Amino acid sequence: MVDKLCNVDVLILDDFGKQRDTDFAHERIANIIDQRHSAKLITFVTTNLNLDELGAGDSSTVSRMFDRSMSVAVPTFGPDYRARAMSCGCVLDRPPSAPTIRP
Repeated sequence: MVDKLCNVDVLILDDFGKQRDTDFAHERIANIIDQRHSAKLITFVTTNLNLDELGAGDSSTVSRMFDRSMSVAVPTFGPDYRARAMSCGCVLDRPPSAPTIRP
């Protein structure tokens, strides 16, 4: 499985930083990102963490993710539709880009 993640054409790591905080998880993620970086493969990373919070973990992994010769950081800001839906007991019908909230 790890080999597939290292070699797939495009990989999306959603909610990066929410994974289990274990040495095993850090090692696997670092290995995947390092191999993909070396192979110059496309990797999308989404996270709610800022750069300081990301750097608190494995800084070499974070530096590969934000290598300016190969990456573009696109900060996005907006409400957390999942939190909003949960607070009112609603269900999201669509992804956050086109929210429709119903009770």
